[in-house]
Amino acid sequence: MNYTVYYYEDRDEWCLFDNQMKLVKEVYAFLLFKKEENIKSNTLRQYVYSLKSFFDFMEYKGIEPEDFTIASLADFRTWKLTPEELRSESIYYLNQKSSIEPETWDTILTAVTQYFQWLQIKGKSIALDISSFNEKRKKSKKKNSNINSNIDSLRIKKFRKNLRYIPKEKYLEIKKHLGKRDKLIADILYYTGMRIGELFSFHIESFPPISSSSKIVDINLNPSSSKKRNRQTKSGARTIFMPIKTYNSLRKYITYGRKSNAHKFLFSSQKNSGKSKKGDPLSPDTFRISFKNACKKVNVDFSPHDLRHTLATDLLRSTNDLKFVQYVLGHRDINTTAKYTHPNDKEVIDKLGVIYNDIYSDLMEGL
Repeated sequence: MNYTVYYYEDRDEWCLFDNQMKLVKEVYAFLLFKKEENIKSNTLRQYVYSLKSFFDFMEYKGIEPEDFTIASLADFRTWKLTPEELRSESIYYLNQKSSIEPETWDTILTAVTQYFQWLQIKGKSIALDISSFNEKRKKSKKKNSNINSNIDSLRIKKFRKNLRYIPKEKYLEIKKHLGKRDKLIADILYYTGMRIGELFSFHIESFPPISSSSKIVDINLNPSSSKKRNRQTKSGARTIFMPIKTYNSLRKYITYGRKSNAHKFLFSSQKNSGKSKKGDPLSPDTFRISFKNACKKVNVDFSPHDLRHTLATDLLRSTNDLKFVQYVLGHRDINTTAKYTHPNDKEVIDKLGVIYNDIYSDLMEGL
């Protein structure tokens, strides 16, 4: 039997009861504490239901609050994101839809961590030391560091919800309104799936003249100690795969198209502007503005990152191999790759047509 939430309307108080209908006093005291901080009733409701999930999990695993660790919290995250009908299975299914939305999990995590922080303030002896994580978080913020605390690493990254697929014919229309350099940049992003920051981190020396009969060239991207060169190499050192035709176009640009060979970056600023100095890597915003303006001229709304998303979608549709696409794009987490992909309407119609024909055809005969 799971824990139970009860709301006393006359007192505007939320309570949690265990499987023997005994009040969970620590949770009740925690909610009163939050109420005294002028936390609204709807937020308190989120807290109590979040803690209900947490106590249900501890009951399921046979864990006491004082023995709860960061590893337990990670296990709780997996358990909560797994559909209820699969929680008793020994294998979690990769493509099964999560039982809750990412935002819901982040709300639960906030409630649980604040509850443990409150327990520590009250002098409770517990294994999960929230205060140390909070101190790390404060220090990392002061240093403008990208290092997250262990608690923050359990949050689910918010993905841009309006990632869009660029049809081939639209891409060709957009290119007509780009200059020579920006056409090349767009092609590289479109055919390799590189992040824009990765592309602008390259030195000319990364693209030597080659003689290859292969249709694809592999290029090693190695982060440099230079901050300017390593601005957005999120995956660290990895391999970029580029069509030989695009590579040859890039070599022509290096030989004939660049305004100055004195600068080491492949695409560099040609003048001092703001924080960027002449010879620095080209600012991603420079290309974003150019690409956006080209899109406006053909009445579409795309961003450079949609080029990467388009390749991811095309590769998955062609191969149905998520690990392959993950490697090509340089994703550390395969769930990130899955977020970039989606079926189109024709695929849905075709698949539903087969399913309906196989399963429901006899039921539909009289319709």
